[in-house]
Amino acid sequence: AGTTWLYRQLDKLDSVRLPRPKELHYWNCVRSPFHEHFRLNARQRRLPAAPGNVWQALRLNLDSGYRKARSEAELYQGIFDSGISDHDRYLDYLGVRAGGYRTFGDVTPAYALLGKETFAEMHACHDKVKFVFIMRDPVERLWSGVRQRSRVDIRRGIITDEQLYQRFMEALTDELHPDLLRSNYKRTIEELEAGVPPESIHYAFFENIFHNETNEVEKLAEFLEVDRSVFRTEDVVHKRSNNNSPDSEAINRAEDALGLVYSFVRERFSDRVPEQWRR
Repeated sequence: AGTTWLYRQLDKLDSVRLPRPKELHYWNCVRSPFHEHFRLNARQRRLPAAPGNVWQALRLNLDSGYRKARSEAELYQGIFDSGISDHDRYLDYLGVRAGGYRTFGDVTPAYALLGKETFAEMHACHDKVKFVFIMRDPVERLWSGVRQRSRVDIRRGIITDEQLYQRFMEALTDELHPDLLRSNYKRTIEELEAGVPPESIHYAFFENIFHNETNEVEKLAEFLEVDRSVFRTEDVVHKRSNNNSPDSEAINRAEDALGLVYSFVRERFSDRVPEQWRR
């Protein structure tokens, strides 16, 4: 959770390079769960809209901004075309060998679905790889994920609240639903710690960051070795409106479905768990 906020805060620093798009989806494409559509759509996601006729196309190709965008699109597409165990193109796209930066990053929430072998492989890509995992109340995270997945329908006004609630309920009953899996912090933490040494992992809580409780922001800045002042907690992104949320019955069912996650996190992190969490 909070990845767009984190990306925007770090992107303000001259010493940090975060490539675009924000979510590269590299590891969850080349490794399980093998989301192949990110490979297929990489070029389309990065290129401007095609012109309507040949003369417009010629003029566009003379535009330096378009040529730069096309070049970046081709480089982004290329990161998915390396050999099975060759991550050089990915690391080059991050800018690891470019010089001029001390920190490089890839902010992709879908990496929470990866397994221990992939986490270990990521950790081995550089001599100082760090992982940040920000947790939000699991039910809130699930609801936010369902809404985000439905954002196009919401923006177009072609989905009712009842249909959105139904999608939320369907996510609860599908063990492989990506938003339910992303709310399963127990699984992510166990897989991450099975592949990565503890000193390379930092856990944070979404609610504590934006209430600046338990020095959450200071700890995050210290772990990433950046100036704490860069983090503006008033810049929260995608803040949920209280005017649109599931009814109490749906919330109760969600809490039950995620009960093991709440228990695991409370046992593991004790008084660090935000008071805003439901359980």
